[in-house]
Parts: sequence; structure tokens; C-alpha cells
Amino acid sequence: MALKEVGVSDMIKLDNLTEEALLKNVDERYKAGIIYTYTGTILVSVNPYKILPIYNNETVKLYCGRRIGELPPHIFATADTAYRNMREMKNNQGIIISGESGAGKSEATKLILQYLAAMTDNHSWVEQQIMEANTILEAFGNAKTVRNNNSSRFGKFIEIHFAPDGKISGARFTQYLLEKSRLVQQAKTERNYHIFYQLCAGASPEERKKWFVGSAESYNYLNQGGAVELQGVDDSEDFQKVKLAMNVLGIGEQVQETIFKMLAAILILGEVQFESAIDPAKKEEGSKIKMGKAGTDYLEPIGQLIGVDPDLLNEALTKRRMKVRGQEFVIPLKLAEAVDTRDALCKALYGKLFNWLVDRINSCISRGEDGNGNESAAPAQDSNFIGVLDIFGFENFVVNSFEQMCINYANEKLQQFFNQHIFKLEQEEYTKEKISWDSIAFTDNQECLDLIEKRPVGILSLLDEECRFPNGTDASFLDKLNGKLGKHKHYATPKRSRTAFLIKHYAGEVQYEIQAYLDKNKDTLYDDLLNLIQGSEIEFISELFADYQAAAAGAAGSSSAAASAPKKLTVGAQFKEQLNSLVQTLGETTPHYVRCIKPNKEKVPDVFTKDMVLEQLRYAGMLETVKIRRAGYPIRFQFENFFQRYRMLAPKASSSNLANTNMMILQSSPKFDKDSWKVGVTKVFMRDHMVHMLDDARKVKLNEFACKIQRIYRTYLEKKKYKRIKQMALRIQTLARGNMSRKQLAKLRRASIVLQSVVRMTGDRSDFVKQKRSAVHLQCLIRRALVPSKAQYILKTAKLQAVVRAYHARKNLLSMVRAASVLQTGIRIFYDMRTLANLKKDYQKRLAEDSSLRKKEGERKKKKKKKKKSTLRDTTA
Repeated sequence: MALKEVGVSDMIKLDNLTEEALLKNVDERYKAGIIYTYTGTILVSVNPYKILPIYNNETVKLYCGRRIGELPPHIFATADTAYRNMREMKNNQGIIISGESGAGKSEATKLILQYLAAMTDNHSWVEQQIMEANTILEAFGNAKTVRNNNSSRFGKFIEIHFAPDGKISGARFTQYLLEKSRLVQQAKTERNYHIFYQLCAGASPEERKKWFVGSAESYNYLNQGGAVELQGVDDSEDFQKVKLAMNVLGIGEQVQETIFKMLAAILILGEVQFESAIDPAKKEEGSKIKMGKAGTDYLEPIGQLIGVDPDLLNEALTKRRMKVRGQEFVIPLKLAEAVDTRDALCKALYGKLFNWLVDRINSCISRGEDGNGNESAAPAQDSNFIGVLDIFGFENFVVNSFEQMCINYANEKLQQFFNQHIFKLEQEEYTKEKISWDSIAFTDNQECLDLIEKRPVGILSLLDEECRFPNGTDASFLDKLNGKLGKHKHYATPKRSRTAFLIKHYAGEVQYEIQAYLDKNKDTLYDDLLNLIQGSEIEFISELFADYQAAAAGAAGSSSAAASAPKKLTVGAQFKEQLNSLVQTLGETTPHYVRCIKPNKEKVPDVFTKDMVLEQLRYAGMLETVKIRRAGYPIRFQFENFFQRYRMLAPKASSSNLANTNMMILQSSPKFDKDSWKVGVTKVFMRDHMVHMLDDARKVKLNEFACKIQRIYRTYLEKKKYKRIKQMALRIQTLARGNMSRKQLAKLRRASIVLQSVVRMTGDRSDFVKQKRSAVHLQCLIRRALVPSKAQYILKTAKLQAVVRAYHARKNLLSMVRAASVLQTGIRIFYDMRTLANLKKDYQKRLAEDSSLRKKEGERKKKKKKKKKSTLRDTTA
């Protein structure tokens, strides 16, 4: 973690405050392998596109409890500051992560979650569920784009709730504007959502057969971008991780199977193609479904997967029913309308499924969930949370549509919140400390926000109004925009296009194509398709669309019921409400900012494209932020901290009155400049050069004190060293003399022992030789008397051999007899067992025959008895 400091770690300390200076500082640090830089408390993070060894447990411990600025910039420092503020000040915190696609927002979110989980030092089941929830949301909500291989195609706000003891107690996810158009159409080199490729790669042979799943290359919805596989990504392994995450979150196997069936049905729906046809009944132009390759009927497997009738699905995709004044009309859909209807059905299925997953995750990991998975109504009053906002960055593509306008609208909203927050903090700080300060002007984008959201002439309001007209079209909506907003200074009409309009955002002009604006804003299905899906035989699917049933019931009832039924909000209106709610939530928290920067378009490490980075710094408002901080007094010390740091500059200073003491220290500076510092109520405010002067003077004083301390300490060390050497010399001498005496004594002992041994050995050896000779003579006499004649020896040997051979012959014979007996016994047992089995079969057969005969005899007797009774009855009659 010990990195050499390159450039300036906090850009408000830059001497030359220009865009070029900011860019040069970030460039130098990035090339040195340092991706984090501060702008005050705001963290600028440049995506390294490689794994860095700065996120391990040692780094977590290093940043634990350290203030921003004490250590090199790091995202862990931002997370730690939020956590400490939440615990100490008992208020909610917000971490806002922004940046364009591919800048590393998702990874930054993961790192913050990793740090917060590590801070609790208690890996609970809830923390595991939060991490697994992120796995599911990435699979269903992330996709490969031109700019990023794992781009989040939705915004999310994660509330991590903490108990009073600082442990994670739950979480809640809020999602914003899932890009459903990606489901049916992708640009070149892009992919659909990861889960589809994971399903095709990871499903087992049995699951493939059951769900009608093929290879990813064979589906129209998956092969449009030509990037079916991702380098370094194993979709099959990721599919198993998704299934494991679902198990952790309590999603049952039956529900999992239904989810994968829905995904398979969406893929097969994408294979359904249409062709123009003439309706024979009305002679009107319509459409019909073409047969697939080799006569494949796609509607049959779709019907099985989502539980609907294939014939009714065919009719719903090619025709539309309308009721006018009580009469029902069937209108054939044209080719383009049929394709749009098919795509709308796919988007509705996937959108509802994604919303259900988010709700299921929240019900599982929300604070206060009981054992049955029921979510509590609200968090406890003593619960605080840290909110992590991973929101889409400003987007300006070659072709921009409704989704890009909503995304950029969100960035406008958050940029306004950012400006007001930074300005408000400065203003409140100086007012609180009673510092005279001139107001600082900052860019206000309220007019651009009014252009988009103001009623009744904002773009979103006019779009909703046009959606309510039966004959409203994209062209008529554009005419309305040009007519009512043409003179707005943030609105313009492009000269080379009649199907687009321009909005002048804070980050630059963006041209939006008007095509499909109304359809994307409505995001509705025809009644035929709704009724068909609501009537699905699969309960899970029918319940997904249950919220449409209430609206349909209200519309079909009386006029009073229809008037009282709530209207379905458009996508734009829903997104506006979500944004307002988000800004309100953020306003109630203490915000912390992480600005993610994408260094190059190629997504490769160690490449820094200056123009691209400079553009992003402008979008993020970095230069303006630095100016706001630099216009005031960016360096601040509490009275006590200032006194402790610079007290050596005024040796006679007293700590009884810190305000006057600190002022005396400031005035003792060799270059006294009253405009470079201010003394507030509890803090000392200074500009950079004043701090540099004080630090230089402090360095001189510290050097003097250090030299004096070193002189005294070195004298003390030398005296101590001399005493220690003297003691060691005396000790060595004592040990040496003792050692020499012990060696001399040992030599004398060994010499005396050797002499004694030689004397004793001489006498003992003489006695031993005499006794040996006597023993040898005695043995010769005994052996001569005991040895028999040679003939007797040979005879005895022959007899012994005969006995041994007879023994071995008898032993072999007995072995053969035993083996023959065992073999005969086995054969006899085999034949006896077979005979016994045959006897058992015969016996059972005879028992069955006897039982059958007894049964027949019993029936015959019953019949005879019955016949007698009937005869007697007839006779009696």
C-alpha cells in the first residue's frame, strides 16, 4: 500500500487552477498506478482496467478509523468516513457514485459493500444475502455495451441498514429505469442481458430439453451484436452462481424453473417472424406468423413455457380487439404493428420479472424480516442507513433516444443537487464560524430541468399529453415541442434532421431521435395480450400481471368506477417521481461523492486519453468544485489541533485562551498576510500558501529542537554504551578464566583414568588367557567322547529324511481330500438349492390352485344358496 506520492493527492491544493492542471495531475497519478485523487472530500476514481492489490483485508484495517487526508486517497476512506459519521452523528449517509458507462461504478459499489461488510467484523447471513443479491441484479440488469463489458443498464440505490451496535441489519434496493429496449435490439458489438447467455451456456441437457433452450448463436435476440461470448467470462459458471444466489435468497426451485422458462419463452418469441397477409373476412391488410425453419412451430413451446393457449397467442399477436359503444371490433395488425406487439410482450414479461426479483430481494434482506420471509412495515426508529447510489452517467451516443433523455435528466437532477450541496456546505461553514465571505456564483441548471420536467410545458408533460391522444404520433409530439419550446434557450432544432431535437445540458448538447418516444413512454400491452397472460396456467406468471387486473376491472365497470380507478403512470412520470423521491432521500443524508472516470475507449490498462478524460471532468463539474473550495479557505483546523501543531512557533503561548493564542501564532509568521487566514469561533481557516509558510517555520523550529534532542540523546547513548561494554568485558574475563581452569581439571582427570585402566587391564588379561586355554582343552575332550561313528550318523540321517517326506505326503493328501470335500459340498448345495426353489414354486402354484378352487367352490355354494333362497321366495309367493 506504500505508493510513492505523485502529483497532488488533493486537487484543491494545485497551484495553477486550470483544466489543464487538473488533467495533468490525474494523468501523472494514473500513469504511476495511482487511480484515486481527492477534490476536497470528493473522490475521483480512474478505471485501471486491471486488478490492483489494494483491496485486501490489510488495506481495510489500514483505513479503519482514519480521516480523509491522513492516508493516500482510497475508496475505503470514503466508505469509512460515511460509516464513522453515521455511528457518531447518528444520521443517514449517502455515497453517490457517478460516471459514464465503463468508468467503474459497479466495481466501486462492490468495493464499498465489501468494506462495510468487513467493518462489521461479523459475516452474517444478511451480509451474504446482500452480496448474492448483487450477483442476481448483475445477471438480469447488466449487459455488454460498446463502452463496457459489464454495464449496468439500470440505476440502483442501495440502503444498507445498521443496528445500534454497528452491525448490518438489512438492506433495500431501489431500481431506476431498466433499459427494456435492449431486450429486443442491440447495437453492433453489444450483447443482451447476461442471464440469457448464462442460460444457454449453463443449462444441463435435461433442462435444455425441458425448456427448449438452444445455443446463443441461434437466437435473434442474442446474435444481433455479434458478440455472443465475452473474453475471460465463463457464462456457464456464472449461471451456477446465479442459481446458488437464488437459493441463498430463498427463491424455491419451482419458482426458479418458472423464471428460466420465462427467459426461454422470450428467446423463442424473438424467433417468431411475421409476413403480410390479407384478412379474408374484411379484405384488410394484416399479418400472419411465418413458419420457422423446417416448418418449426414456435408458438407451441412458448405456450407450454408460459402456460397459455398457442392459438390464442397467435390471435393476440396478429389481431387486436376493441370495444366501441358496447360493440366489439377485431382489427388485423399490420406487419410492423405485429412485430411491435411481439416485442412489447417480451419487454413486459422481462420488466415484470425484473421488478419481482427486486421486490423479492427486498423482502428477503429488508430489516425486520421474520422467519417466513415477511417484510416488516418499516425499519426501527433506531436504525440508520448508508445509501449507495450507482446511477447512470451522462450519455451522448450517435443515436440517442428516450432512455438517454431520462438518463441525462437524472444527471441534471443530481448535478443540481451536487452544486447546491457543495455551495451549501461552504456557506453554512463560514456563517457558523462568523467568517466574512463573498458569495460564490455557481452554474445553476434549473432552467434545463424546467425544460424537461416543468408542468404544463415541460418535455415530459407534453409527452404524457401526446400519449393520451388516440391519434398521437412521434411526429405530432415533435411538432408540439418545436411549437411550445422552440424559443427556450436550452432547446434547439437540428438543422440536418427533421426527426430529432436538441437539449443543451450542463455537459453539452445532445441530439435525441424522436422515433418510438410515445411507445416507450406508454410501455403498455393490448388488452388481448394482457388477458392472455393474466389467464396463464402458471400461477407465478399470472400474479406478475395482477396489478393490471385492478385497472382493467375499473375501466370495464361503471363510469364512476372508471373515474375512481387510478390511472397507470407513464414511464416518464414514474421516473420523475422516483427521481424526486431519490433527491429528497439524498437531501436527508450527508452525501459523499465518488466521480468515476473512464480513461480510454478501448477498455485497456495504462492508456490515458486526455481529451476523453477532460470531457468527463467537465461533466462532473470538477473545475467548478475546485474553484468553489479555493475561493474560500480550504485548510481548516480546530483550535486545539492548530495549537498542538504550531505551538512551538510561540514558546510562551498559553492554552488558556486558544483563540488569542492561535492568532498570536499566525501573526508570528515571517510573512504576515491577514487575508490569508481567518479565526472563527472554533476553527482556524487558512489558504494554502499560509499553511506552507507556517509549515516551513515549524520545520525550522522542529529541526532546532531535533538537533538539541539528538545531541543530548547521543551523549546518553554513548555513556550507556561505555558502561555496557565495561560490564561485558568483566563478564568475558570471568568466563574465560573459569573456562581455562575447567579445561585443565578435565585433562588431569582423563590422564588418571587412563593410567588406572592400563594397570587393571594387565592383570585381568593374564587371568582371562589362562581360563580360555583350560576351557578349550575341556571342550576337545567332551566332543571326542560324544561324536558317534560315521555309519550310525548316515543311518539316522536317512531315517529322519523318510519321516519328513512322509509328513509332507500326508499333508498334501489331506489338503486334496479337504478341497474335494468342499467342492462336493458346494455342488450338492447348488443342486439342493435349485431343487428347493422348484419345490417352492410347485408348492406356491399348488397353493394358488387350491385357493382358486376353494374360491370357486365358495362362489358355487353361494350361488346355489342364493338360488335356493330365490326358489323358496318364489314358492312362498
